[in-house]
Amino acid sequence: MEKNIYQVVAPPPALHRYIRSYLIADSANSELLKMPVPPTGYCYFGWLLPDCDMAATEFGGTRLELRGSTTHLSGQVGDDDITIEFHGAIRHILAEFTATGFYELFGLSPEPWTNVCAFGNSVCTAIASAESSLFNDSANFSLDDIESHIELFSSVLCAQSAHAISAPDYISQAVNEIEQCNGVIKLSELAEKLAISSRQLNRKFTDIVGISPKYFARILQVNRVVRAMLENDTAYFADVAQAYGFYDQSHLINTAKSFLGTTPSKFLQSDEDILFTFLGKSRKAG
Repeated sequence: MEKNIYQVVAPPPALHRYIRSYLIADSANSELLKMPVPPTGYCYFGWLLPDCDMAATEFGGTRLELRGSTTHLSGQVGDDDITIEFHGAIRHILAEFTATGFYELFGLSPEPWTNVCAFGNSVCTAIASAESSLFNDSANFSLDDIESHIELFSSVLCAQSAHAISAPDYISQAVNEIEQCNGVIKLSELAEKLAISSRQLNRKFTDIVGISPKYFARILQVNRVVRAMLENDTAYFADVAQAYGFYDQSHLINTAKSFLGTTPSKFLQSDEDILFTFLGKSRKAG
């Protein structure tokens, strides 16, 4: 399997409020790859370029097959059994939304799309219009001109940003506080700081981000552990657990297993390079 299939690319400044990073795959790989999908804490909007071979997802027992010249929305991942597979060439531009980015850019709650991957044009008219622009305007591009495809992708999202809405300030602040401390936070104290009830924070956060603040915080904790071990493969679990808000080494390992499907050390030793990129490299882009 080719290493580092997805490369992280920064979106233009005009999209920073909505998009954390682009993940770009431009690979002629011809092997079949199938793997579980762990939670990342964010939603994704993707475009499979015309010469991309089939990709498929299985969410909650439902299989969705994606081929070249399609877009898709991938919602938040909960604790369902979700897998993704690739067949042949992988030519994919993937936008990782900020926590509030999908809600703000397209005016929809992502909560109904948790544990769902759907064709983009089935989600809303705004995404259907964006898809139409992508397909029509790329017709004259050379298929190997990935840079022009990325620029077009950005221009379409920038055009949509003219119609964007804003999340409530207290939700944006809650997201920022949780991200800044990598999920190590007491949500009751956060709600008090924001001058709202814990119930209100939970309800509105879930509506705008797609998952509860508690679950979002725990995902960020686990992802920060993965990043820490990427940066220092000699780190001891006990030290990492203490540094990132876990009670002890056992608490860290058991929590990580619930998200990754295996222990952090086994995950980092695996050949699942695409997920390795998603949970490691993409965290550095935020």
